[in-house]
Amino acid sequence: PDIDGDGKVDLLTDKLGYLGVSLGGIMGPELLALSSDIDAAILSVPGGKVSSIIQSSKQFGPLIYAFKPEGTSDGDVDRFFAVLQTLLDAGDAASYAPYVLKARIRGPKDHAPHLLIQMAIGDDIVPNVATRNLARGLGIPIVAPVVQPISTLVAAPTVPFSNNVAGVTAGLFQFDRVRDHAKAPVQASDHSGTPASYEAFAQDSAFLSPWLAGNAPQIIDPYAELQTPPLKN
Repeated sequence: PDIDGDGKVDLLTDKLGYLGVSLGGIMGPELLALSSDIDAAILSVPGGKVSSIIQSSKQFGPLIYAFKPEGTSDGDVDRFFAVLQTLLDAGDAASYAPYVLKARIRGPKDHAPHLLIQMAIGDDIVPNVATRNLARGLGIPIVAPVVQPISTLVAAPTVPFSNNVAGVTAGLFQFDRVRDHAKAPVQASDHSGTPASYEAFAQDSAFLSPWLAGNAPQIIDPYAELQTPPLKN
């Protein structure tokens, strides 16, 4: 395609990647499941089972209970969200997740994308339960250091690693702390700060740069690479 109208091709369509942040991360699994054209993807602070994002989020959750009609019990609210999720399932990220890395439904069965998932432990918008839902659906390995174990997920190889899942690089990394730049103070991870952080950018670059050069992406531990100090108690 000619993006800027100068008559010259600006993008090569034979090597497509996807970087989705927040809602872009939530929408990513559907695209990755239904398209065989994406070779590598990063989903930053994503989630699945969308109703849990509304109900359990520190930002949105209190509003649900604050504005519930008089006489409505907490049990009524829980039942409402169960019904709501049934309506959302057809377009939910968690519903498409099983078809991203393994049970491919579009294109060659062995053409899964390289995939990096970035989870913020202190996420106040997409709660950790939603990211765990998505990760279980994907069946993606969890990368050390593990801050929050996720049942059913296997451990990824020792970092850095590549081509660890049926010929593709795949893993979920948990951020509990981030910095704005190398000399900035360490702060707890959150939804907005994590994707643009010094550590996430280093991990993105390590993942995408080899792929752009024609090699397999790799997943690193940015804390080890950048010598990120621990959070202070």
